[in-house]
Amino acid sequence: MTHIIAIRRAQRVAITDLGHECALVNIFDDEGDESDDATTAVAAVCQLPDGRWIAIDLTQFEPVVVH
Repeated sequence: MTHIIAIRRAQRVAITDLGHECALVNIFDDEGDESDDATTAVAAVCQLPDGRWIAIDLTQFEPVVVH
């Protein structure tokens, strides 16, 4: 099973445990509405490299400063 281990919100990308990058196709705000603001999104949908789709709870990922 593939797991999402990191999210790059600004680039709208999810990174899998195998190192694949998957575009966040849809993102949703806390009211369940589709949004264009990745900084306030709480959920997202992306397609995995094997063609399966996955829903992501973005509240489970903590922000990290990258230098």
